[in-house]
Amino acid sequence: MSVKRVCLPFEKDPKPYDVFITRKTNFAAQIKKCRKLLDTKFDTIRIQATGVAIPRAFRLATVLNDNMKNTINIDVKTTTLLARDVINEDALLQERCVSAVVIRISRLYTCAGLISRLPRSKIDIFDRSAIPYGLIQYGVAPDHYDVKRCTNQFEKLIVDNSDRISLFCNVQIGQDLTFDELCRDYDAVILAYGANKARRLNIPGSDARNCISGSDFVTWYNGGFSPYTPLLDNKKALIIGNGNVSIDCSRILLSPVARLAPTDIPENALKVLRSSQVDDIQIVGRRGPVDASFTIKELRELLNLENCTVSTSISDNETQRISDSLEKFDRPKKRIMQLMLERRIPKNPNGLKKCQIEFFQKPVSIDKDPSGRIQAVDLQNTLTGEIMKVPCGLLIYAIGFENVLLPGLPKTKDDKLLLKDWCRVDSDVSKVYATGWCAHNPAGVIAQTQSQAVAVADEVAKDLRDYSGDRGRSGSRSKLEERKVAFLTFSDWKYVDECERMMGRILGKLREKIQNVSEFVKLGR
Repeated sequence: MSVKRVCLPFEKDPKPYDVFITRKTNFAAQIKKCRKLLDTKFDTIRIQATGVAIPRAFRLATVLNDNMKNTINIDVKTTTLLARDVINEDALLQERCVSAVVIRISRLYTCAGLISRLPRSKIDIFDRSAIPYGLIQYGVAPDHYDVKRCTNQFEKLIVDNSDRISLFCNVQIGQDLTFDELCRDYDAVILAYGANKARRLNIPGSDARNCISGSDFVTWYNGGFSPYTPLLDNKKALIIGNGNVSIDCSRILLSPVARLAPTDIPENALKVLRSSQVDDIQIVGRRGPVDASFTIKELRELLNLENCTVSTSISDNETQRISDSLEKFDRPKKRIMQLMLERRIPKNPNGLKKCQIEFFQKPVSIDKDPSGRIQAVDLQNTLTGEIMKVPCGLLIYAIGFENVLLPGLPKTKDDKLLLKDWCRVDSDVSKVYATGWCAHNPAGVIAQTQSQAVAVADEVAKDLRDYSGDRGRSGSRSKLEERKVAFLTFSDWKYVDECERMMGRILGKLREKIQNVSEFVKLGR
């Protein structure tokens, strides 16, 4: 009698990018298959295995990363699956649960994609910030260290390809170098500078003191340069916007300081948070729950925050409408809707602090006290038109970002970047591309930006593979040196990185960020 174990599939509908590993898998053939899938068809693949085959799956991911010179990102998810021991279709001996692993492998951003696809290329990276990694450093919340770990992959990429990748931080394109100069100095120019201008509130009274953008608040608690230090001496705070930035700002304000202290949040921000009086937050958005743009991880974190009563304010009629439409939503949206409906009743009704997420409300005017500080906001119900005055001592508005064009870039009539197609920019002297928020509407999360960056790298590789342009271009470093631009290199960053980690060890935390990096490096040179 032969017995066959049958595992229910990881996914109900396996995809062409799924790679299933067993203990009999031909290892070399699967490495070759994974390389081919990533190089020719997909940005992301999934390696899946159960039971005794799990170590082989991990080894496959590790070897693949080594072979591809650390140009991939690896995300591991473990789970259990139902396994059935069967003799034939009609004879079932037993059912059991077996361990399983899903390893999601995706390429890193544009630079990593080019290193792999154009093995003879050399890449210069310019960043106006004094340190690399942009949004990961100054946008990702300090308590989201798991997201920040991708910097380890970037660092390894640069170290392993130090003869091909050069980093120039503290360089302002349009001031230290012009766009035209870049086009003359390089065979290809890739614009990936995001959308760093916060959309303004633009209502009467929005110039009130302690009325600040979510971008400025995030920069403040992440240790970047910010002209604002928020005043947290009032119990009530109002946050405008139904996206992840609003959720992050609320969580930082309501979290116990002991929870934040071991992270890389700077000590000056911790000092302000230690004396904070804020314990009652309203998050409001002008549209309904279905249009909210936060992700389930961030929403769940806030709803489950320690010692906080956090709930959603959704009417019975709206609840019924959402319930009737649940099956029409894709799985991620459905999970978010179900969670919001469940948390109309808070998980912890007796928390020391309070946060309520509300919908169909928009600010129409702001009241100031005699000193010019915010003291109340008039909110208008977008369904009924009714206006309600809400007292508060702090207003944070996180209503999105605006695209900013670098000087010299071609633009449309409405001042957006003029594209020839979905990623190419017109230039007579070089091949120019754009990716991410600077090319399109500023929306989406890091994973979506990553996917687009990989796709742009594909296009660059295709265009340059047979490119017959001026191969004698030597880059812009000499111009920066002639102009005495105080640019910072990867070695400078590693010096800063080690100093920050050392100060962090003294303070019992991950790192203590240096907030005037360029001046600090000058002193150390």
